[in-house]
Amino acid sequence: MIRTLISASALAVGLVAAFAQSDPIAQRKELMTLNGKGFYGDINRMVRGQAPYDQAKVNAAFDQIISSAKTFPTLFPDNAKPGAKTSAPPEDKYSASSKVWENKADFEAKNANLIQVVTSVRGNVKDLDSLKVAADQVGKACDACHETYRLRAN
Repeated sequence: MIRTLISASALAVGLVAAFAQSDPIAQRKELMTLNGKGFYGDINRMVRGQAPYDQAKVNAAFDQIISSAKTFPTLFPDNAKPGAKTSAPPEDKYSASSKVWENKADFEAKNANLIQVVTSVRGNVKDLDSLKVAADQVGKACDACHETYRLRAN
């Protein structure tokens, strides 16, 4: 009985992981969640004095953003446009604007800029003061895309 339950649980986890990999909307939401945990969680708490400076967490957060941004443009295929058959329920807190598909070149340029900004500041962050400067630059690069290409539910 226990073996059956464990096997069923493992299978369910595997199926969920496989589904997420085949679902670009789920993938990009997962990447953004990971980015948020590192940047808006760890880094912002350090910047606000709510957590001690931790170089390993800083590096991990920046590495996560770079990794996500390198994958992100591939996660907006035509079948994931708003109104297309997608897995995004309408009650989601955030969703992609149709502007992503209308101006793909600008979207990709903003994403490339994010990679460039994070890559350039990552090696310069050595303490809290340099982190504050870097966090401001990274935040602006993130916002440049979010302001145009992310919709927030009311």
